[in-house]
Amino acid sequence: VDASGISVVATRMVAATVAGSMCGLAGASLTVVELGFFQPNVTVGIGFVAIATAMLGRLSPWRVALLAIVFGALRGFGQGLQLADVSVQPDFVQILPYVGVVIALVVIGRGVKMPASLGQPYSRK
Repeated sequence: VDASGISVVATRMVAATVAGSMCGLAGASLTVVELGFFQPNVTVGIGFVAIATAMLGRLSPWRVALLAIVFGALRGFGQGLQLADVSVQPDFVQILPYVGVVIALVVIGRGVKMPASLGQPYSRK
C-alpha cells in the first residue's frame, strides 16, 4: 500500500472502522433479530471460539471455514441430541464447543505461529 502512494495509517483506520461497524451490526442483529430483545452475555464466549478458529486456520480461508463448520456443528449438537430424544445433561451440551476448541488448540495449535508484524505499528524503512 505504501509503495503505491496510499497512506498505510489511513487504510488501517478505515479497515478498523469498517470491521468495528460490522461487528456492532452483527451483535445488534443477533440480539434484535434472533432473540427480539437485548440480553446481557448473549454470545456466551463465542468470541473465544472465533479467535481460536482464526488462529488455528493459519490464515487460510479454507481451514478457517472448515474449523468454523466443525465448531458450529459442536454448538448445534445439542439440538440434534434433543431431536433424537437422547437424554443428556444440558450443561454438558453447552460446553462442547469450548471443549472442542481446547482440544483443537492442544492438538493442532502446537506449531501455530502468528505473523511477526501482528500488532506492530507500521514504520517506513
